[in-house]
Amino acid sequence: MAPVFPGGGGNWGGSYLTVPTQGEHQEEAKALADWLTAPEQQIKAFQTKGNFPSQTEALDDPALLDYTNEFFNDAPIGQIYSDMSKKIEISPYKGTNFFAITTVVTDALTRVDVDNTDDADSSWDKALSEFDQLGLE
Repeated sequence: MAPVFPGGGGNWGGSYLTVPTQGEHQEEAKALADWLTAPEQQIKAFQTKGNFPSQTEALDDPALLDYTNEFFNDAPIGQIYSDMSKKIEISPYKGTNFFAITTVVTDALTRVDVDNTDDADSSWDKALSEFDQLGLE
């Protein structure tokens, strides 16, 4: 893990909260959305589930900046992601195969880092096989 992404940072996207106009409790729903997306709550979500914060105010929180991960050789992941996210200037193009490719890569990492069902070499071999099955050129 290193801050070497060509041209700066990137972004996979994210989630959105909406409040329907036909809802009975719009003001309460807006207040809940504001609370859920507050930097403090996003840091708690990061600490609990690993969701990277979308609020720029959260990017300098020590809980994020001090985060390391054994899988990536104890690299300062929080600091790297925070620094890279501050460099994002454009929305990246996502081609027609973006989600299929992302799924293969994410599944490969998950098998090693989360599920502990494969070691890195066997998971990579499975990913290469899955890429072949996609028939991408």
